[in-house]
Amino acid sequence: MLKTRLSKLLGIEFPIFSAPMGPDIAGPDLAAAVSGACGLGLMQAQFSPPADLREQIQHVRRTTSKPAKAGEASTAIPITPIAMVIRRICKQKQSQQLHC
Repeated sequence: MLKTRLSKLLGIEFPIFSAPMGPDIAGPDLAAAVSGACGLGLMQAQFSPPADLREQIQHVRRTTSKPAKAGEASTAIPITPIAMVIRRICKQKQSQQLHC
């Protein structure tokens, strides 16, 4: 198994990502499948109306409990609450004697 600092930080087993490419190319099914296989599923968000995006996120959450993200190619916003992500990063930094 290949473990990297990034995979540890994101809570995934393998440093494998799906790209958030358009609604018809990389939607919630692909994101859930990649996340379910211990990678990080990424789903595009910039072209989805809010109601559709909410439904897509709920679909991913119903399909897998593994980490997944929604966003555009340059930025991904967490599907999990941002506070949980910040808390995890702070804990890791504190364990490395860094200030958060």
